[in-house]
Amino acid sequence: MARDVKHLGKPTGFGQSFSMPEGKLARGGLRGVALLCASLAVLFALLTFIGWISGLQLLASVRARYIPMAPSTALCFSLLGIGIVWHLERPARRWVSRLLAAVVLIMAVAKLVEFLSDLHFGIDAWFVRNPEMFGDVPTGRMAPMTALDLVFIALGLIALTRPGVAKWAGTLGVLATIISAVVLVGYWYGTPLLYGGTIIPVALSTAWGFFLCGIAIVAAAGADEWPLRSFLGDSTRAVLLRAFVPVIIIAALLNGWIGSTLLKQMRTNPAVISALGGVESWSNQVVRRSNRPRAADCASVVFAPRSSNRRAAFQFAKITATGFMAKNRNQQQ
Repeated sequence: MARDVKHLGKPTGFGQSFSMPEGKLARGGLRGVALLCASLAVLFALLTFIGWISGLQLLASVRARYIPMAPSTALCFSLLGIGIVWHLERPARRWVSRLLAAVVLIMAVAKLVEFLSDLHFGIDAWFVRNPEMFGDVPTGRMAPMTALDLVFIALGLIALTRPGVAKWAGTLGVLATIISAVVLVGYWYGTPLLYGGTIIPVALSTAWGFFLCGIAIVAAAGADEWPLRSFLGDSTRAVLLRAFVPVIIIAALLNGWIGSTLLKQMRTNPAVISALGGVESWSNQVVRRSNRPRAADCASVVFAPRSSNRRAAFQFAKITATGFMAKNRNQQQ
């Protein structure tokens, strides 16, 4: 009896960490994710080099109407990808990864200095001397946003090799991933960022490279560092975050894509869209009122077993995402 009372004295999941087998499995899975993402980033860089050397620019740009990745950017991705793989495979010689990241950091800072001043170091001219024009901007030149993202990735790799500052690696990886995700969403919606202006935009393949490198840095930082420590484990907060965050992000992206791309292509009558949106909003409010969580429900989420935690969390996430999409659609109308 005393044992049962002691067990009920603390909510299930709070303050608990991975058990030994689960911890080893999580670390092994994160290591595999980091290796895969870093290898894919190197592959993107190799395809870019082949495209520039052979004249097949589609290998560097993915589509003919997109700007290609600059060779200097491909070199940086190669060094960063190799540095991440080396850090994971040869931890005793981390100075190699640190050296590769330092080279990338110097190149990226030099490009930022070029953009902010009248100095020209001629880094891109080492690879492409007479670039073609892509609208009002030259091809084969590193974009300013690319240089900034390279700084984050390079600093993240350097942080991984320094035990004292390793806790910042995940944060830097998240920053690079968020910037690349914004660029990727622009391509997905058919409105690439900075296209048509005088500032060199980020190429689609470059954005994917940053996305992969950012995930690799976050995964290499491990489950004990932010942001993964907030999502992994059996605590109630981790279960809720795993349920809410992906659903809300997917709902927001789909809602934006429907409003910016799908409805324009369908050429639907605005009155019909407003009517459907009103019906959907009313039905969502009815569902939310009937499923509104009470204090007892919240307590059951905290004290229920692991499987019940997940079911309740996913139910909350579903209701929240449905209401979020309905609210945004009404605001657009």
